Amino acid sequence: MHGVQSYVEPPEEDSARLISLAKEALEKWKQKDFSAEALSLVNRVLELNPDEYSLWNYHKRFVLNELERISQNEPSSLEEAQKQLFDSEFDLTQRALYRHPKAYSAWQHRIFLLKIANCYLPSTIYELYFKRELEICAKLLDLDDRNFHGWAHRMRVGDIRGLQPTREELQFVTERINANFSNYSAWHHRSRILPILYKDRQEQYFLAVQEDLELVKQAIFTEPEDQSAWFYFHWLLRGAPSCHATVSVLDIGNEILKKELSTLEELLVLEPKCKWALLIKFYLLQTFGDFDHAEAVLTTLQELDPLRNGYYVYLKEKMRRWSSKSH
Repeated sequence: MHGVQSYVEPPEEDSARLISLAKEALEKWKQKDFSAEALSLVNRVLELNPDEYSLWNYHKRFVLNELERISQNEPSSLEEAQKQLFDSEFDLTQRALYRHPKAYSAWQHRIFLLKIANCYLPSTIYELYFKRELEICAKLLDLDDRNFHGWAHRMRVGDIRGLQPTREELQFVTERINANFSNYSAWHHRSRILPILYKDRQEQYFLAVQEDLELVKQAIFTEPEDQSAWFYFHWLLRGAPSCHATVSVLDIGNEILKKELSTLEELLVLEPKCKWALLIKFYLLQTFGDFDHAEAVLTTLQELDPLRNGYYVYLKEKMRRWSSKSH
């Protein structure tokens, strides 16, 4: 995915050995064996194959058991013992993710650890873990800026801490987008944080949407065949709705929409076969009630993109039903 190899397959002779080790480790889990020997075996399998989600569940139970055991320690040694446990668990996931950066279960285990650590560790120590997670996400996105696991983890870490998006976070996303307009995850992250950032400030949100219309137009004129920016463009034209906040622009006004339609016409002069531009043009024409021209655009799309002919037929039928009701 994205031209970045996500997992290094072991040699064939090692695969058979890995399967054997995994079966042995799963048997330890079934027996609720949390001995040092069993833990070492489970760790070895997870480092070789981080997708063994059942063994991450083993580790979750191990962590909870250890925290209960450690709670019997003297107060003077309790904090250090807890920190050592969390450090070893985070180190394990880091080794696993180094081998397979897109392993769902390894990322989920880090979220589990952050949630549990928040309940046991002093805030000063926990804050270090929190900051480290954001640093790891940034480094991961330096290696593969479209790795949605990194983006998703960054959002979840913020949610755990109950943090509201900041202008610094918006600037971080802007820098990633400017570096690569094809970064779908960055566009999606932007659509998530923008409504929250301007919560209960509809006038400012309206201005922010207008600014983003200019940003996204840079992307679509630079890479008109890339779908990432077009999805964001369509979201803006629909009024940037959001389920994450009470504020929504909803109606950004016909004058702005007409201006964007004019922009699309300019692009289509340069790229007459750009299906994404044609789809947005259809959406705008339909919004204005210009059904004849909207249907003509769909006919053009049927000719340019015959593999999705059924979808365009559906849009035509839906528009006809809508237009008949509006009359």
